[in-house]
Amino acid sequence: MFNKKVFVNTDTFTPINRMTWQELKVKQLLESENIPFECQKVFRIGKRRFIVDFLLHSHIILECSSTSMHKYQVPLRKKAIHLQAKIVQLSSVFGYPVWVLLEATQLIGERFYQTLIELMPSVIQIFTSCDELLEILCIRKSIPQQLPCSYSNSYSEQEDSE
Repeated sequence: MFNKKVFVNTDTFTPINRMTWQELKVKQLLESENIPFECQKVFRIGKRRFIVDFLLHSHIILECSSTSMHKYQVPLRKKAIHLQAKIVQLSSVFGYPVWVLLEATQLIGERFYQTLIELMPSVIQIFTSCDELLEILCIRKSIPQQLPCSYSNSYSEQEDSE
């Protein structure tokens, strides 16, 4: 047997156009609100490539993740740690602000929301639903010169479900 190496030319690489149901939902939301975006944007840093879910207005990265698990804390905590590492590398070169949409089948409690903030200090905004994302996008659309430059807590007065 022999081991055949496959070389991928990163100059011509395009991501596989497979989107999760959540990404499709966000894409439809962005299209319905006429918000300019790019799906599965590829950023290159040296020989590495990073694919982000969305690039909004040519300067805001939006990463999406969801879980259908009853105990959502573990998968979302792992995803938050992974995203933080990715964001640190992207921010060191590109400096784009990053928003994250993390959804679960259950309400994300305030204590766990605070944990997510601590796990992802490089993230400007964390959304726990598409409705929250839409609200901020509509506000930003009506006042286009305003871009959140510091962390804003989008946790609305929800009951702590932990």
